[in-house]
Amino acid sequence: MTLLDLGVRERIPDGVLKVADTGFMMAMHVVTFLVTATLPYGVLTGDLAVADAAQVGAVLYGITAGCHLVGLVRGSSEMREAGSVTTVALVVYTACGVGAALAPSPGDTMMFYVGIAFAGFLAFRPEWLATRLGFEQSGEEVAV
Repeated sequence: MTLLDLGVRERIPDGVLKVADTGFMMAMHVVTFLVTATLPYGVLTGDLAVADAAQVGAVLYGITAGCHLVGLVRGSSEMREAGSVTTVALVVYTACGVGAALAPSPGDTMMFYVGIAFAGFLAFRPEWLATRLGFEQSGEEVAV
């Protein structure tokens, strides 16, 4: 049993729940960016072993691949969408980590802030990326 099972959710104003949900999603996206971008950054700067980065990367990308495969097996477009959107986000975060490691200053700092901005954008508008990947959102479908 959780606090939400005790009827606490019904007593919290909707505005507070929206702010808390948005804040939590923003924090989760930024943490995911930091973890994902750290892997290639650490390998390219020599601070992280390739094997360690590969293990963590395999877990991150494995979770998204598993989500996509479960969606295919169950016929759930929501699961496939979640897996695809998260995979694209991880690829962008990884690219930002590579850019931060290889770009000369101030490009390295810019790549870091681009990743933070993209993470924040996805926290607020994940449907934008889903639509661009070809998943139907509110009657609109974009071919890939």
